[in-house]
Amino acid sequence: MYAWISSLSQRFKTCACEEHATETMQDVIGDLGFYYFSFAVRSATPFVKPMTKISGTYPLHWVTRYLDFHHSSKNELIAKHSKSSSLVIWDHRLLAGVDKTLSDEAVRHGLKYGCTLTLRDFNNSLLTFSVARPLKAISASEAQELALKLRVLIEVFSEGIDVKETGETSAREPLLTERERQILQWTAEGKSSAEVAIILSICADTVNYHLNNVKNKLGVSNKTSAVAYGVALGLL
Repeated sequence: MYAWISSLSQRFKTCACEEHATETMQDVIGDLGFYYFSFAVRSATPFVKPMTKISGTYPLHWVTRYLDFHHSSKNELIAKHSKSSSLVIWDHRLLAGVDKTLSDEAVRHGLKYGCTLTLRDFNNSLLTFSVARPLKAISASEAQELALKLRVLIEVFSEGIDVKETGETSAREPLLTERERQILQWTAEGKSSAEVAIILSICADTVNYHLNNVKNKLGVSNKTSAVAYGVALGLL
């Protein structure tokens, strides 16, 4: 496993753009016995219509259809899987139980058998990696191996895309300072600015100053929204 991870890391270091990284990942999942892969990033905020980006080699028509389904009222299966950090094995029959038309389209596009793993990154965004193929269900022994390898693929591909898009790896420093985080935590407990000031032995004006900084950083207009965003982003 260590040799595989080391080799994988070296392969992605040579990728100069996202297209090259995608081609490399396609070769990697081909070695694992799959035809297609999809990597989706869904931001934790805003709460209404969070930003979603999908990369990979899934057919474009299917991706468009999936997004329509994702935002429909029939997304119980997706919602359930997005909350799980375990490998989800699926096939066309499982999807047919939710939406027969979508299942038929998946089969036509060669997405008959596959698996999906969803993790959260440093800013609480959902990272979802899926692989699929038209033939052969995933065996129990294969699933054990994939549960480990897909975690590595998520890390390698997300880091690779990050580097290719920004030109450098993001520092991933905390969005809030330690003082701002402390004040937001006490605010989440229902404390007023005056009460927080007493607890932290600072003046109320200082508390309000830091709260205003927090609101500006999170792009919200009030303390309640700041607390909600702080929780969603894993800052508290």
